Amino acid sequence: MTDAERKRKAVEYQRRYAMAHPDRVKARKKKWAEKNRERIRAQNRAYYLANKAQILKKNRAWAATNRARYLARKREYWKANRDRMRAKKKAHYHANREALRVRAKEYYQLNKENIKAKVRVYYKKNKDRIASYSRHHYLANREAKQTYDRVYYEKNRPRINARNKEYYAQHNKALKLAAKLWRERNRETNLAAKREYHRANRDKINKRTRDWMIQNRARRRSYVRTYSKTNPEKVLRWQENYREKNRDSIRKRQQQWSKDNPEKVSQNVIANTIRRRKAEGKYTDADLQAKLIEQSGRCFYCFQPLRQYHVEHIIPISKGGSHWPYNIALACPPCNLRKGSKISCSGA
Repeated sequence: MTDAERKRKAVEYQRRYAMAHPDRVKARKKKWAEKNRERIRAQNRAYYLANKAQILKKNRAWAATNRARYLARKREYWKANRDRMRAKKKAHYHANREALRVRAKEYYQLNKENIKAKVRVYYKKNKDRIASYSRHHYLANREAKQTYDRVYYEKNRPRINARNKEYYAQHNKALKLAAKLWRERNRETNLAAKREYHRANRDKINKRTRDWMIQNRARRRSYVRTYSKTNPEKVLRWQENYREKNRDSIRKRQQQWSKDNPEKVSQNVIANTIRRRKAEGKYTDADLQAKLIEQSGRCFYCFQPLRQYHVEHIIPISKGGSHWPYNIALACPPCNLRKGSKISCSGA
């Protein structure tokens, strides 16, 4: 009997034995594989490296012809070995981070347009699912995500700022329109979030604002002057609302300022006296009585009956007004004090 016949006979015997005792053969193979695992892996690795191109080509061809079957098998394997696969991937990534990043960048540069097109298509198909997953993931890992973002931003601040400026310059109009539409759709939510953030970070925001104001004082003054000239009615309305809401705090602040700056107060009083003396015209008690009759005994601004009154200059002396009777009116003390050195008193 030749060697070839002897070999063929042995193979035939093994085949029959395996058919007759499948469980026994499987157990023996499994036991042998466990005992020789490292040796088998080394052999497989060596074979794979020696025949890599051929194996990949063969696998791609099979996956292309059996796509549905391939994806189903891949999903089943992933579900069965999810934790092990994730741990393995994580360990591999940490062990080869720099090499993987370099390779990923190179691949991205070579296939940028193709990758972007695929991402856009995938995003359109799975928009709701992606948004839902992103929300859940962010809520579950909020603190870790915020910490990571802060560290990443600090490490890459110049690059991120340069990229953001470039993108903003290219998409200026579209970004402004999108922001405006978002604010209109989410007005209440946005205001509530801003109020909550301000309440939680009031001291930090005030300090940041003060620092910015000190560093950009000239720029801020120029902006305020320009805005006041272009929007006088808005500014006046805002000032009146602010005074109405913060009357007590304004009064306290003014009193404190007067205590802290007595020299400036005296200078202001002297300057005001000089202005009054230099102003043209004069009025008499008869003129005041005539005004009282003309106003029917009511305040010039709020039309309430006058129990006591202040002599009011309609155009203030500081704005070039005179003492002539046509520039004189009788006003109740609150209206006169509220008007101050302004020309109008629409909030009275």
